This record gives sequence, structure tokens and C-alpha cells, in this order.
Amino acid sequence: MARKANNQVTTIGIDIGKNTFHLIGLDAVGNIALRRKLSRSQVMVRLANLPPCLIGMEACVGAHHLSRQLQALGHDARLMPAQYVKPYLRGQKNDFRDAEAIGEAVQRSALARRLMTVPGVGPIVALSFMATIDDAARFGKSSQVGAYLGLTPRRYQSGEVDHSGRISKCGDGAMRALLVEAASSLITRVKRFSPLKAWAVRLAARKGFKKAAVATARKLAVILHRIWCDGTTFAWRRQAATA
Repeated sequence: MARKANNQVTTIGIDIGKNTFHLIGLDAVGNIALRRKLSRSQVMVRLANLPPCLIGMEACVGAHHLSRQLQALGHDARLMPAQYVKPYLRGQKNDFRDAEAIGEAVQRSALARRLMTVPGVGPIVALSFMATIDDAARFGKSSQVGAYLGLTPRRYQSGEVDHSGRISKCGDGAMRALLVEAASSLITRVKRFSPLKAWAVRLAARKGFKKAAVATARKLAVILHRIWCDGTTFAWRRQAATA
């Protein structure tokens, strides 16, 4: 399924050449929104006219100086080792594909940090969620992620009978288990207040811990997807998402 168009550049990957630089700009869900081949002087002019964004480059000669220049323009410039970028290369190698891989690598790195602002979510849960979902834009609504991961109840309908049963347990069982573990950590170990924790604790008192952990896991999946798509972090002082 094609990713929804956004066109607002949030992340840029730069492949630094001897005389020319290749730029690929990505929107919040990874669409290519900018594609340019520029000289060094043109790079600075072009990026000076863009809103502050995340910019990735491979660590090499000249990258440190360029990084400082970009930071002076208000951008969040980050250097990465080549071996970190390599897994994101697709197809036959060329300069634009290198720039796209750099952009995706730095975007995924920043995304994992944002996902870990959610209480109960650590690096294993964040990275596993990214690997399992892969492309956030294939879900029209964040609420669909819960069903995809088997965290929504089955519905039984026959004649006048219509009720919900146990969760479907469709999709990736390992990811589902990690989310339930994260939810359990939120309910029992996270000390900082949030409306999400308050809701989960109240639900545990009414429905029992196991049911509350599953319901909270479903909310966590929704929140993680929402954060992925809108570029935000966890909202501690209000309800971040609905199941």
C-alpha cells in the first residue's frame, strides 16, 4: 500500500561527494519529499530556506564542519558510522540511494528515541515495534494497529447474540507479548503520573490485572503508532490516544 503523501520535509539524508552533494528529504512517514543534487554552496542556501529538521550524514572528512554549519542554521545535524547506514540501502547503489538510506537511518534512530518516551517502553519494545510495523502509513487509523497485533476482542454475532470474547491473538505473538509486558510495567513499576497510568490502574481494580494489561497494551500500540506518524513524544499530562 502506498504511503500517504505529506510533502513536509522532516528529515534529510545527505550523501557528501567531492564536488556535489546528493540530498533526499523525507516526510514524517518516510515519503521522499525532496530530491536534489547540489554544490556545497547551494546546499547551505537550500537548507537555510527550510524549517529546522533532522539531518543525517555519514561521518567522514568534511562532515563535522558541515554539521556545525547546519546546526548554526537551527537544524538537528547528526553524524552516523557507515555500518549503521548499510542495512537501509536498497537496490543498486548510487548517490541518491545512499542519501535515502542515510535519511532513513537517522529518522529511525530518532523515532526509537521518541517511542521510548512512552512509559513502560524500552529499547527492545521500541525497536521490535518498528520492525513489526515497518511502514506506519499502511494503517489508515492508529486504532487499526491493535487489531493487527491481535489485541482486540473477537466479536460473536448470531441472530440476536452479539458480544465480545477473548482477544483474537492474530499477528505477531512476540510483539503482542512485549506490549503486554510493557503495559504490566506501566501499571506496576512506573511511578510518574500520567492519565494513561491512572486509567490502567483503575481498570485493573475493576476488571483484574490481566485484562487491564491487555487493554493497556492495546492503548500502547495505538499511542506508539500515533507518535510514529505525527512526530511527537508521549503526552504525560493528557490522554495520548484512545483505544
